[in-house]
Amino acid sequence: MTTPKICDTILDAIGHTPLVRVNRLTAGVIDADVFIKLETFNPGNSIKDRMALKMIEDAERAGALKPGGTIIEGTSGNTGMGLAIAAVVRGYKCIFTTTDKQSKEKIDALRAFGADVIVCPTDVDGFSVSKKLEKAGNWASDTAELFFEDVRVPKRYLVGQEGMGFMYLMQNFQSERLVGCVSGLSGAKLALDRSVQWGRERSAFGKPLIKREYWQQKLVELYTKYEAAKALSYNACAAYNDDKYVNSGMISMETTRLVSMAKAYVGDVTAEILDQCVQFHGGMGYLEELWVARAWRDARLFRIGGGTTEVMRYAVARIMGF
Repeated sequence: MTTPKICDTILDAIGHTPLVRVNRLTAGVIDADVFIKLETFNPGNSIKDRMALKMIEDAERAGALKPGGTIIEGTSGNTGMGLAIAAVVRGYKCIFTTTDKQSKEKIDALRAFGADVIVCPTDVDGFSVSKKLEKAGNWASDTAELFFEDVRVPKRYLVGQEGMGFMYLMQNFQSERLVGCVSGLSGAKLALDRSVQWGRERSAFGKPLIKREYWQQKLVELYTKYEAAKALSYNACAAYNDDKYVNSGMISMETTRLVSMAKAYVGDVTAEILDQCVQFHGGMGYLEELWVARAWRDARLFRIGGGTTEVMRYAVARIMGF
């Protein structure tokens, strides 16, 4: 008989979710053990519980979050729930903002954990949402234009200091760019690895495609650029961490230079990797039904979102006094 694990607090249960073997779905398809991690067994029913606890612990270690402190978050999903659960155990106050599109059950649950939830209405005079915009990629993320025409915002909906919204947005740009670098590189590495595996199985003119010297040279070059981009991104992440969390200060111009360099370089590298992965797959790579075509068009956004590659290089030039 297995002795049950006893948790001192609900936070000890976060991350200890079961692995379940997949049997019927993989039978006769692949010769490997496949498991599913049931993250819905976290206290907040989501993998976001892990992220929320990690953010709080990192802020505590850096001294950015002190006893009795307040956590402010704009939430429309499960991150707020994870933060609320961790905050009530650690003794922090939470202030969340959301819209009236959020379910009543989710709002009630957040308030049950002691969070102050500011529900901003969307049915106000002057506010409207245009039709959904059809993007070239990232179809799973809805995008639309929001129109604010002479909208009056009651004081009770004010979060932070009036007139500082743009500055708050700008302060988050560096972290957004770093997240984009890491996620973009992760996707590029996965695309490379999957392409290599496909090249081992795909034969062309009598031997596997991976044995063609041209593609051996090209793939080595792409892996090298990936490693260089990763090293630059990690260096920028370390500088950002030192500025914001170790030294509890503002992001320095030197760190901004590194982040901007990483954003520009990673954009170029990921674009080249995905383009070559499509080429490696030949005509099949251009079919929408194949994963590599979707990855290719989705990766294109990185050189635009969060600051275009051209703006990043311009910022670096200004910092370096060119």
